[in-house]
Amino acid sequence: MGPSGDALMSTPEPGPAQRIVQWQAEQLRHIQALAGEHARREAQLPGTGLSDEERVAYLADLDGLAAQLEQAEQTALTAGIPSTVIAEVRDYGANAVTAPARAEPGNQQHGLDFESMHTDWLAVDVWDYERMASLEATRLDRIETGRWSFGANHGAAQQFARNLQRRYERVTHLANATKMTPTEAEHTWATSAESLRRIHAVTVETYDELTVMARWNTYAIKDPGPAIPPFIPTDPLTGAPTDPQTVHPPTPQRMIDTARAALRATFAEPTVTADHTADLATDNAAITHAVEHALPADGADWTSEPEPDHHLPNPSAGEGLDAFG
Repeated sequence: MGPSGDALMSTPEPGPAQRIVQWQAEQLRHIQALAGEHARREAQLPGTGLSDEERVAYLADLDGLAAQLEQAEQTALTAGIPSTVIAEVRDYGANAVTAPARAEPGNQQHGLDFESMHTDWLAVDVWDYERMASLEATRLDRIETGRWSFGANHGAAQQFARNLQRRYERVTHLANATKMTPTEAEHTWATSAESLRRIHAVTVETYDELTVMARWNTYAIKDPGPAIPPFIPTDPLTGAPTDPQTVHPPTPQRMIDTARAALRATFAEPTVTADHTADLATDNAAITHAVEHALPADGADWTSEPEPDHHLPNPSAGEGLDAFG
């Protein structure tokens, strides 16, 4: 790990009210990014030139993106963000892609801007990767503290672990497809601990048991997509990406460990009271200001090689996840 982790620990922590505003702004930026990506990909779908397999994959990803946008908007509503603000941010994101896409020689096929597309996909997959780790950390903590009553479902636990691993693979391939350098990657991931603290303090830790289980179950069932996303150049013989694999995100186990550490840090702070969320009219100015900035990538530390001790949760050892049934 580079110095970014130490720097993060020495950064003054924002107060509970400020973290709520920061999380709301982050949620709105996510909606903006999803709306923009959906509009861009819908507009760039060529009428001809794609094989049947390419078209099916493209449309499936487009449908999945629309579902993620709907879910993100619902999360924002339940967190107290006014529907008018959500609609404005969604429209802003969709309208922002009307400008002609930047074209670069050697990076175009069928008129598609692959670099922008992969950058947008990366933001979405990192978002889901963090939230899967957050839900897993919360579930494990509630089991250990006697706040979990669902029985074990090892099949679902194994599927969740496979989906989490698939997210890791997708983030890895997308990061390398965008030509991200190790230095850029480390900086990108350097804010993950604070991001996870916000998730716990404002959302996941406020969920009741049924909500945690429902959100987790959604990620266990939901297909994260192929390990190698569409339009990433691959070797015709091996099927492996041709882009050099120079950066790797934190492994699933490290993400879970980071989320659990963030959860413990959240418990050590004073409880966020209703007073901090009561005056959304005052907070909206801060939210709007934050939304005007470019979407920041979620992050913590990236390494140039996978962790040697990388392992996924083991259901038989009590590390796996439970589901309904």
